[in-house]
Amino acid sequence: MAPKPWDGGQPVSARGRYWDVCFANLTTQLTQDVNGAAGDELDWLYLYPTNTSPGALSLWDGLPGGGGVAVWVWPAGIVLTDLRPIFQPFNLRSRIGPWYVVCPATMSATASGAFSG
Repeated sequence: MAPKPWDGGQPVSARGRYWDVCFANLTTQLTQDVNGAAGDELDWLYLYPTNTSPGALSLWDGLPGGGGVAVWVWPAGIVLTDLRPIFQPFNLRSRIGPWYVVCPATMSATASGAFSG
């Protein structure tokens, strides 16, 4: 089935691209449906802080603590002046496994990319 700009109420970023959400205080595997894989593409993250000192958020290629590699970290200790969403472009392809986002208790994120599943 060809990708659509929407799929049963699930909007996508662009044709063939999907989005996924990592809620605060969770680790989320970025997938289209069930399972991601090596070769998945990550276009960008939007970070949504709920506090001006949101804590560390990390992006992993593969399972955190299970052979995955942290490829990017929003470091703890950064003090924000407001709670505007933060756009972070990536344009990366995973080499080990699916992408994972680990969100602190005071930040959530939305990711877009070509996720298998």
